[in-house]
Amino acid sequence: VYRLFFHLLSKYPGPLLAKVTDLYSVYYNYIGDIHIDALRYHERYSTLVRYGPSKLINNSAAGYSDIYSYSKNIGKGREYDTLAEDLISHRSILSTTDKKEHSRKRRVIGQGFTETTLRGYESII
Repeated sequence: VYRLFFHLLSKYPGPLLAKVTDLYSVYYNYIGDIHIDALRYHERYSTLVRYGPSKLINNSAAGYSDIYSYSKNIGKGREYDTLAEDLISHRSILSTTDKKEHSRKRRVIGQGFTETTLRGYESII
């Protein structure tokens, strides 16, 4: 009852079962159709869909920048732990959940993607 009517995300539309349990998304992920199911609910409801008790999924550019821009104080969820080979020492830039560590890795990788560096690769590519 709490998750359906009183939870902070209760105002967002989505599948009833997904509002109550994560087993809904686990099932669709297991059969490999989570992207099709999510698209169906985006078409039915809106760009923001509640796809778990504490999970919203988004399919708009505005929502993407609201969530993922660096200045936002939104951390990555525990789902990113599955991307890590070894949770202690082998986190990639994608699976790093600590903002300071992510910033350090982004600075290192970003050096290879500056306009000057990319122009230098033109003759090779």
